[in-house]
Amino acid sequence: MHNGYINEFAAIKRDLILAVDPSLYPQIQGQADTEVLFYLCVTNAEGGTM
Repeated sequence: MHNGYINEFAAIKRDLILAVDPSLYPQIQGQADTEVLFYLCVTNAEGGTM
């Protein structure tokens, strides 16, 4: 569980979102850093590249 803060997340958010598999992008519901990181992990677990 993540209850912290990612410094300067806004500065890297766009790059991280672009690294998420396009088929998963519509499932991102909110603006939370943890949600973006979760879908980035799912992307990489499914064989995507970062």
